[in-house]
Amino acid sequence: MKEISIRRYRLGLALMVALHLGILALFTFDILPGAHQPGTFLFHHGGDQDSYYVLARSLLDGHPIQSKYPLGFPLLLIPWIALFQPTGSTALIPPVALFHSLVLFPLSQFVLASLALRITHHRTAALLSVLVWTILPLPIWFVLALTGRAELGAIWAVHLPWPQMLSDPPAAFLTLVSFRLLFVVLDAPDQHRILRWSVPLGVVCGLLLLIRFNALLSVAAVALVLAVARRWQALTAVGAICLIFVLPQLGYNVAYFGSPLITGYQVLDRQPPDGLFSLSYPLKVFSGKDAIPAWGGLAALLAVFSGGLYVLWQRDQYGALALGGWAALYLVFFSLYYYSWTGGLTRFLLPVYPALAMLAASLPLLRPIGARKSVQLQTRSTTDA
Repeated sequence: MKEISIRRYRLGLALMVALHLGILALFTFDILPGAHQPGTFLFHHGGDQDSYYVLARSLLDGHPIQSKYPLGFPLLLIPWIALFQPTGSTALIPPVALFHSLVLFPLSQFVLASLALRITHHRTAALLSVLVWTILPLPIWFVLALTGRAELGAIWAVHLPWPQMLSDPPAAFLTLVSFRLLFVVLDAPDQHRILRWSVPLGVVCGLLLLIRFNALLSVAAVALVLAVARRWQALTAVGAICLIFVLPQLGYNVAYFGSPLITGYQVLDRQPPDGLFSLSYPLKVFSGKDAIPAWGGLAALLAVFSGGLYVLWQRDQYGALALGGWAALYLVFFSLYYYSWTGGLTRFLLPVYPALAMLAASLPLLRPIGARKSVQLQTRSTTDA
């Protein structure tokens, strides 16, 4: 695959932002109908927004209520509540959703481009990563519409451009930022700068853990790469900062559920018959009426995952390890999660779509045997043993 010039790369990034805004407009003006209240900027949420709002209000009033949700996103809502003084969650949705879709998503496109360029070492592949991620709502919408599931397709697709007041957009954004900062730490030329960049990495990872419990998956992938790279001081710093950030949540869990490791999901939610996690959930799908599309999707996913990792391993082994761990942990975790198979799978996977997009965009970089050149990471003298 031929590499584009820097000028075309920058122009392409601007076009990617325009493309995102165009896709968002398709949903906003009901050109792609469904999951939207006409004449408003209110899209499908699912009900979590009300619980986030109530918890945020209680935190603002100084009397936290018992809730199954983590504290992070409600804390992020407090400045919005103080600014707009809404009478309820519905009144707060438009400004927060506009910020997520018009500000946070375009910023994420630039972060993804920077991360993909660092991992693939190829401007065309980096731009292609952003393109694959940006257009993802369209194939989801059209495929499900053509198979007679237009309503479900609209619900799934409309979450991907982030026009919701939910924790998914900030979690996905911070996940991208955490992996970009990971490579800043890995590329730092001396101990001082390694530790200096470990601080924002720890802050981002800590905030992620406070927003979403399952952010532990991406944070674990970051920690794995730091350990393999023997950045022990950086790993220690990131771990310590993460612990500081999650202390409020641990204290909240003790106060309301009796243990720092017990959450509201375990206590307040009605538990599924086979538990929150079970191999039986994906097995039912792969042996049920949707078995053929399920197996087809799995085959395509495995091809992208394995092929992308193979290509990236030749170019940047730390990059391959980061994307592989990031994607594999999310996919395995949510394939076993009960609520993934009751309609939430595409939304739960929002933080991992950028990783899958980078893996897919790396496939055109595959070279014939005999023409491959391994781009190994140099062993740095700054590795902190």
